[in-house]
Amino acid sequence: MTPTWLGALGWLSTLLLIAAFFLIFVAFGWMWALGVVLYAFVGGAIVDVITPIPSYQYCLELAQKEIRKSLAGSIINAASSDQAFLLLRLSKQIENFKNNIPVYQRYF
Repeated sequence: MTPTWLGALGWLSTLLLIAAFFLIFVAFGWMWALGVVLYAFVGGAIVDVITPIPSYQYCLELAQKEIRKSLAGSIINAASSDQAFLLLRLSKQIENFKNNIPVYQRYF
């Protein structure tokens, strides 16, 4: 579900972090370099939680679309009633989760 360019961006940010660590270590020493690394990890964790790409709403809609496709196939095949029951249950769980997503995480 994640765009491919986002993976490349993640590797680029890691390389930039390594370069920054080395340059700050040379210029200011271990303490500053360690501070930058901690800042990068904490900042990265905050950004990753606040701005998921793609949004939760999009991921849930995509999952529900795939469940509906599978459900249509399992209804045609009457032998897999257990699978149809599980897909219906999963679809209801996703719908409940979509309704309980905090407003600030729905579309960002």
